[in-house]
Amino acid sequence: MRVREIAEAVQITERYAYRVLNDLQEAGFVGRSRHGRGNRYRINPELTLGDPVVGEQSLREFLRLINSVEHADVLGELGPRLRTN
Repeated sequence: MRVREIAEAVQITERYAYRVLNDLQEAGFVGRSRHGRGNRYRINPELTLGDPVVGEQSLREFLRLINSVEHADVLGELGPRLRTN
């Protein structure tokens, strides 16, 4: 996925998306490496979030939770349609 596509998906400018990626890189959540003429970003899923509310939960656990909630929302929206068809 290109940074431009991420920016469009979350409705921010491409420049701001690069700034967010840079902040995430400085915090250790994202690593960056050159790949041809572009950059490749890799998430560090084992890093703990360091927030007092979520304690020592890893980024992996946080992303897993978000993913399961998104799937539940999609299934919740499709559920009535699936039952009537």
